[in-house]
Amino acid sequence: MTQPTLPETKMPRATIEQVRRDEHPVAVYLAGLNPNSRRTMLSALDTIARIGLGDDQATAWDVPWRRLRFQHTQLMRNALAEQYAHTTANRMLSALRGVLKAAWKLGLMTAEEYQKAASVASIRGETIPAGRAL
Repeated sequence: MTQPTLPETKMPRATIEQVRRDEHPVAVYLAGLNPNSRRTMLSALDTIARIGLGDDQATAWDVPWRRLRFQHTQLMRNALAEQYAHTTANRMLSALRGVLKAAWKLGLMTAEEYQKAASVASIRGETIPAGRAL
């Protein structure tokens, strides 16, 4: 399978210090979460950034979230499904959808762009109950 490729960004790497918190979709998304969930979801977004940008040093702050479209999110879904358990991949997709929603609410995407990009299906799977082997 080919690696998903997120849109190129023309800006130098953005960090939280360079972008106002109230204008960055990652910061807005994380601010709406329970403090105990923020680290988990930021880690999920960082993983998406590393896979999507093909850079082991990439973080969630480097992704041009406003430019993601359905083809990017669908490729990301497929990559996550191949590399992670369905529960982990779905948690990462939830974070992705949350950031896309924040980008839309900030006026960085149209409603149609948001709906299309966020419309990727969850990953189906089955969890085998824990128990002892007989």
